[in-house]
Amino acid sequence: MNPGGHPSIVVFDRDPSEGTAMAAYLNSQGLRAETCEAVPSLFRRVEATPPNLLLLHWMGGPVSPALEVVSQVRAVADVPCVLRARQPDSADDRVAGLENGMDDWISADVTSREVVARIRAVLRRAGPRDGAAPAAMPSPPRPDAAANGKVWRLSPQRRELYDPDGEPLALTSAEFDFLHALAQQRGLPVSREALSQAVFHRPWYPQDRGIDNVAARLRRKLSAKSRNPQVIKPVRSVGYAFTGF
Repeated sequence: MNPGGHPSIVVFDRDPSEGTAMAAYLNSQGLRAETCEAVPSLFRRVEATPPNLLLLHWMGGPVSPALEVVSQVRAVADVPCVLRARQPDSADDRVAGLENGMDDWISADVTSREVVARIRAVLRRAGPRDGAAPAAMPSPPRPDAAANGKVWRLSPQRRELYDPDGEPLALTSAEFDFLHALAQQRGLPVSREALSQAVFHRPWYPQDRGIDNVAARLRRKLSAKSRNPQVIKPVRSVGYAFTGF
């Protein structure tokens, strides 16, 4: 664990300029990132002081070398590993990565903001390591509450949503899972791909309207109880964000 309790990230990239740029952005978002460019030094770093997460930049070509790096890292320490493609990838690549040890696969067209959001999601799922206290998760800026000062509340334990007046609102299972996925990002946008996996447990493709249909139904239900018609906000070319919690 790093000083100050912030999650530590090692960015592995054979291109120093790309790795440094990514690490600088992660640091600007409250994480503590450093770079590594060679496999032997990566193993020494992980063995000496395991980071909270490894972000592996994949340059394209066969995915097997990247998976081999992850396998060898896991032999040294139980570190969550996220692969970020730097070139267009394929569904076969993503499936191979996720089925062979990656905790998440981030496609090349994903924005840096979403990279940070997905890293935070993996860190939350991983929890504290070896009985240590959880890493301090820097929170993104909170959106303004509703005009009357009241907000929506989601209970994951009861799988219920409560309106700003404290009354439960009936949701389908898909609608609850959709909102839960948004709530975990605390106002940051969530991609349609991530929402499709959370709600339908399947990859998203451009002609798939399932997530948009769930969002439309929820907006109709919530608009009757909210002064903010954009409480579920569409984010162009990304997905959706929820601004009412």
